[in-house]
Amino acid sequence: MSECKICSGDVQTVHFGESPIAGYRCADLQDSLSQPTIPLNFHFCPTCHFGFYTLLDEARPVLDRLYSNHFPTYHVTQEIENYHDSFIQKVKGLTEATAQPRILEIGCNSGHLLAKFAKNGFECRGIEPAKTFKDVWSELGIQVLNEYLTATNFDDVVQRIGKFDVVYFRHVLEHIEDPIQFTELAAKFLTPEGSLIIEVPSLELILERERYENVSYSHLNYFTAAAFQPIAAKLGLGLKEWSFVEMDGGALLLVLTRKASEPTKLPRTISFQHITEFKAGLDARRENVHAKLRRLGAKVNGFGAGAKGQHLIHLLNLEEFIANIYDDTIKLGEKYLPGTSIELKSSSAGVPPGALLNLAPSHIAQIRRRFESTHQLIDLI
Repeated sequence: MSECKICSGDVQTVHFGESPIAGYRCADLQDSLSQPTIPLNFHFCPTCHFGFYTLLDEARPVLDRLYSNHFPTYHVTQEIENYHDSFIQKVKGLTEATAQPRILEIGCNSGHLLAKFAKNGFECRGIEPAKTFKDVWSELGIQVLNEYLTATNFDDVVQRIGKFDVVYFRHVLEHIEDPIQFTELAAKFLTPEGSLIIEVPSLELILERERYENVSYSHLNYFTAAAFQPIAAKLGLGLKEWSFVEMDGGALLLVLTRKASEPTKLPRTISFQHITEFKAGLDARRENVHAKLRRLGAKVNGFGAGAKGQHLIHLLNLEEFIANIYDDTIKLGEKYLPGTSIELKSSSAGVPPGALLNLAPSHIAQIRRRFESTHQLIDLI
């Protein structure tokens, strides 16, 4: 693709490597080794400071498999609970004039945050395509439409669930092929005075903090604060506020409204040079990690079988160094990491002592507290 899908400007491209899509698990070795390898050709628009991968046909069925069988996005630690509480307070500030505000979460995953909104007096609805959470939603007592939101089914969906004072989606838009159309559909759920809240990984912070796990192919879109200016303008929305937040290695939190506003002055802090420097840092990190693992003289185990850990294994070419991957969330029938012969093991019976790769970048502190006295931990980020 030679043009930006936000502003149609020319793009520049860097090749990060090749990788199977991360974020799911395979039942047998044949299934694992048959997974397609995707070229990571990262496009960057110097005009609107937006980055993206082109969605390839061979990736579509894999992504559908991933999202239809999604497991919980993260372990709910105290840090995450604290962030959820601050997020709820922000939304309360936007809806203080409404007696019982209606709120919609698109891509609500397990529904944990939505259930907290219900306890805080909100009338809640969710939309989520994954087929794995029905029992959880029932236990939490929340109402969720278990389907994708598309332009085709939008009219039917809005007839069923109505309009809302707040619509939000967190760490969803980076997965969407057409982020402008998706944002437009979400905004149509708003009441005239409603607010649209979007949280996405920050490209600025990914580059600054060298968060290599956050450039996986399942994230098709990479946003800066500046990239939302043309998105809001195209949709006739006003960008009310934005900020950086400490989630998943660093994210952007934005509030948009139906009311047009004067363009917010947004920082343009990155260039294509920053992308190429990031790539050089990735190559150096790969060489350094390989050298460290070779010095150990034997294969090591890893902890963390989630999407980000999987992507680090592929991006850093670590398969040859890893014996097994342990995780707390391994279910019956989940035996292999996609695209590899690495076996998955439940940590319920313990993790063998010795060197241990930390493959859960969003939970680095928790993993350190858990294993630092019993294992030789090796951090990749």
